[in-house]
Amino acid sequence: MSKDSNDTNANRNQTVKWCLQQSFIELDDRLLKFINPVRGVYGIFIKDKDQKKEQKKCVYVGKAENLYSRMFMNDGHIVAIRKGIHFNPQLNQALGQGKIIVIEVLEEVPYNKGDCSIEDYNRDMQKLASAEYHYIDFYQNKGECLWQLPEGKHLSYKEWCKK
Repeated sequence: MSKDSNDTNANRNQTVKWCLQQSFIELDDRLLKFINPVRGVYGIFIKDKDQKKEQKKCVYVGKAENLYSRMFMNDGHIVAIRKGIHFNPQLNQALGQGKIIVIEVLEEVPYNKGDCSIEDYNRDMQKLASAEYHYIDFYQNKGECLWQLPEGKHLSYKEWCKK
């Protein structure tokens, strides 16, 4: 394959190389696309080593314009997992217990630019946000993904308890 391909051998990102060597991470191959990366919604799940993939529990749902960067660059999820400093306490606990982390693309959300008007931009950004909220609602209704907070400004937990 050429340098411009999505061949993981052509990728020089050390976190990708580290991730592919770990037996405790199961990764959707679409997350490895660093040329023309996927835009969409992803889920981070945990499961016991002997459980089937269908028995996984969702601990986080997110969205990104570039799922590869969201996983493998700077403050990406897998960078944080590699450093042992992920912000999600359930994920950190699972790592300490030797569980498996499963990261999947839940939905690809391609760009819909229309005429590239500001209205098209707003609709397209809302489409991505709505897809993320759909999956958050889906998993929270199953009693999963309960550490998830919406984007933007929100009350602190202590302030919320006082209301």
